[in-house]
Amino acid sequence: WLIGLSFPNHGSLVCYRFKPPQCSLVNLFCLTLTSPQCYELVLQRAQQLDWSEDSAKALVLIGDNHPHPPSYTDQRLRWHDDLDLLTGMGIKVYGVQAGNDSESKHFYQELAEVSGGCYLKLDHIDVITDMFLAGNI
Repeated sequence: WLIGLSFPNHGSLVCYRFKPPQCSLVNLFCLTLTSPQCYELVLQRAQQLDWSEDSAKALVLIGDNHPHPPSYTDQRLRWHDDLDLLTGMGIKVYGVQAGNDSESKHFYQELAEVSGGCYLKLDHIDVITDMFLAGNI
């Protein structure tokens, strides 16, 4: 599984776990960002992980905003393209929306609909970063 989180004033967290033979290996990466979200980068980096072809694959992306447009960086990241590539790899994306931003709701719903994942609403965003960093996942 892979979980990508990004929140203002908290930076970002990407957590992933590999299945056997490293079934107990969990890697956490904390990035300090100057911008409030990096969802498009999480979608791109998820493609580079060593996904096992014969296992169920899921990416859980949790956030409270929408992604940047391609013009935001010189990398010109296009989240729609990356979502299509992940879907082609057999990865279901679970879009988890924190907060009540109506403009970003469509983003989390589309992640789930296109990939065959689920859209979920998270109501207790204030505790999510501490929960993941404490290892209670």
